[in-house]
Amino acid sequence: MNRFNGKIILGAALLFMPLFAQANVDIVNVKSEGIGQTVNEAVDDGLVQAISMVNGKSIDSETLLKTKSTSTATDKGNTFNNSKELNDEIKTRTNGIVDSYKIISQSKTDRGNIKVLLDVKIAKFKLPKSSKRKKIAVINFVPRNACCNIMNTKLNEKAVADVLTDSVNNYLVQTRKFTILDRKYQETVKGEKSILESGNVPMRELVKLGQELVADYLMVGSLNNLRVSEKNIQLQTTDKVFKRSVGALSLNYRLIDITTGQVKFSQNLNTNLSGKLNLNTDIDSIILESVNISAKEAGYKILEAIYPFVVESYENNLLTIGTGGDMIEVGQRFKLIKYGDKIIDSYTKESLGRKETQVGIIEITEVTSKMSYAKVINLSNKNAFDNFKPKSMIIRSLPNTRKQTQKKQEDMRKKLEKEFDDGW
Repeated sequence: MNRFNGKIILGAALLFMPLFAQANVDIVNVKSEGIGQTVNEAVDDGLVQAISMVNGKSIDSETLLKTKSTSTATDKGNTFNNSKELNDEIKTRTNGIVDSYKIISQSKTDRGNIKVLLDVKIAKFKLPKSSKRKKIAVINFVPRNACCNIMNTKLNEKAVADVLTDSVNNYLVQTRKFTILDRKYQETVKGEKSILESGNVPMRELVKLGQELVADYLMVGSLNNLRVSEKNIQLQTTDKVFKRSVGALSLNYRLIDITTGQVKFSQNLNTNLSGKLNLNTDIDSIILESVNISAKEAGYKILEAIYPFVVESYENNLLTIGTGGDMIEVGQRFKLIKYGDKIIDSYTKESLGRKETQVGIIEITEVTSKMSYAKVINLSNKNAFDNFKPKSMIIRSLPNTRKQTQKKQEDMRKKLEKEFDDGW
């Protein structure tokens, strides 16, 4: 039975990376003051202040630490060897933990309280650089009833939607422009974090608690339709008949700003699958190939909307584009756009973006993992590169033209003829 037929759901083939695999902990040395009726209370207060200085939180000492301390005299003052029990409050409310501390000085205040100056070492969780990127949480696409059919086989639409969600996630991760937050395996992550909360881990590991990232954008959408059938094509020069895919996948999605609830980007996407699928494989492979094509198209549009492809340099009619890898292909043509002044909404006074003026057409000549190189093939403004500065220009996709469609048809004809020759 096909995994997409009936009640059997396709499981996504994902590699689950170990939790906090990229975690890094720095030890930060700070000095802090604490006041209390006893030395222990003053130390507790000083530790609270130290943690707050490093991790940006102010925490009530009564719910923060339970210290059992012994004091020994040294030439440099009183050193406390600590056996600390962290209660649930510190596990859920702090970003740091005391690695060690030393009392530098001790005195009494005018009101008779104890005042201490501490030298404290705080363990601070260091987030990876990728956490500074725009953060997107992709919520599972919602399928419409009876939306999906391939070769007259009715599919489990929820399973197809799950694979589509995974494909969009994978594509956005591969762009290396976003931090993609998991919303599918949260229970698994929660189970791993419970190990940290159990207390049976090294003290420094506890700084990883409370480090969850919050999305900048939610991506939500629906899978409206997936239809694929086959069409027989007979070449004029032979009686041989070829099978060609005919179909489309349609979906709609939007990016919602978490802070304001505004829709920052939305699209109704209809991906043409005709001639793009290998029908000589099983249905599962056809489905995966279909959703990957559509996910790439959707992800590409999101990338262009949030991070337009920037022209980083220009010299001797050659441009360097700050995007490479699978995002851009050699021979691809783009509109060359020059940025103008910011446009401000007259009513809301919000920025609507910058004025964009098309000044020419470029063609990609070389692609590396991180950059692309292009040549100018048409320049409508001869002075476009006067006073050029990085980030003053971007490139945007050209709409499909009749000439491009004809070229694709010609490429398909050549492909079919080659298949015939190879088979002969």
